[in-house]
Amino acid sequence: MAIAIVIFAIIAALHFIFESILLPMYRLELRYKLFELRDELRSLNLNNNHENAFHILDDTISAAIQRLPHFTLSLQYSAFKDYRESEELRKRIEDRQNIINKSAPEFFIIQSKLQEIIKDAFLYNMIGWSYILIPIMVLAGVLITVFQKVKVVKTKFDSFISKIVLSPEIKFDDCLRPI
Repeated sequence: MAIAIVIFAIIAALHFIFESILLPMYRLELRYKLFELRDELRSLNLNNNHENAFHILDDTISAAIQRLPHFTLSLQYSAFKDYRESEELRKRIEDRQNIINKSAPEFFIIQSKLQEIIKDAFLYNMIGWSYILIPIMVLAGVLITVFQKVKVVKTKFDSFISKIVLSPEIKFDDCLRPI
């Protein structure tokens, strides 16, 4: 029991360090990259006249800056579910992608950089769960193995019991004698 308490205390300390110190630092770094990317986009728009692509990417980068802490597994699941279920959403995303593809190649490069930053945000936000989930998954694996071994032992024990029950009384008495 004491070992479990120590393990949970270590996990809690790791969680505190990551969520309170490291993760805000990583998010701030990603925010600065997004600001830099938005500045690059705005300077690019001064030189090119692709207003629709500019507004799509500018709005997307601004939304990413605001929602950086919320890029989690549950958001990803909800987004995939909405994308799968809504024909209108799929059409809108396809139209927006076509606008970017038809604009200057620099806009596509900015979109690729944006996707990398958002992917990093998802990873950083999910790391906080990994050191909590990994011990649980290891424990589940150990329990599954133990239950499988118990099942094998139970099967062998049941087989042994059925043989003892059906054995003649003389043989059964021999089994009960001390060695």
